[in-house]
Amino acid sequence: MLSRIITDGFKYPFKNWQLFLMVGMLSLLSAGYSFFLLSILTIGTQSVTEIISVVITIIISIVTTIILEGYGISIIKDTINNSNDPIFINPIENMKTGIKSIVVNIVYYIIPLIIISAISIYLDLFGVIGEIMSYNAQYGANYINHISPVLIVNLILVFIIMGIILLISTYFLIIAKCRLAKYDSIKSAIQIKEILNDIAKIGWVKYTIYLIVLGILIVVIESIGLIFNLGGFIGSLLRMFIIGSFITLFIPRIYGSIYKIAKKRR
Repeated sequence: MLSRIITDGFKYPFKNWQLFLMVGMLSLLSAGYSFFLLSILTIGTQSVTEIISVVITIIISIVTTIILEGYGISIIKDTINNSNDPIFINPIENMKTGIKSIVVNIVYYIIPLIIISAISIYLDLFGVIGEIMSYNAQYGANYINHISPVLIVNLILVFIIMGIILLISTYFLIIAKCRLAKYDSIKSAIQIKEILNDIAKIGWVKYTIYLIVLGILIVVIESIGLIFNLGGFIGSLLRMFIIGSFITLFIPRIYGSIYKIAKKRR
């Protein structure tokens, strides 16, 4: 089952090259192009024209990000409905769905972020970081030898807790996105009892293993993508274009395929 899901996920992005290129362009607009243009425009003097250009660039980045978010939900929906052909981008519909998806993201991450903020304040994370930066400024490359072990332990502890909390939230958010795709309803995406039932139908161990494998694959793909960075600016753009497009198509397809297991066992 897992090998079939992964194989299908790898094949899916390449079923329509026109779509792959279109998603790549949106990925570029959403990430690389915007950051590059912003980095140029924020250096030196800022004329009215430059400020307007920055605002336009930010708007383009936000709009394309929302479209891609909604498009990912559309892929999940098509996958759940047993469609094997890639669905094309519908900007208006994808925008609407993308906004819903972002709302769901906020719902699932707001409490973890509050908890993380409270822990960071309790362990004085920002004070620790500030102290480490002062050591770096004072001792240069040898600053690590002058830092108190307690500071390092606190810093590591905070990041471990942050990672665990965010992983737990994401664990349930994935099924929430699948429910959003299936029912087109934010309410359905936040019904915790139903989400737990869906995971139970998939199998808690199986679902966990699937996500671990998916996580490893994403890390490997992103690591391979870093090779493009050796090509300088053009290489970085190619990485965002190719890897961005692949990931955008690959991940939702896997999510939908996993959720179909729960659907079959209803």
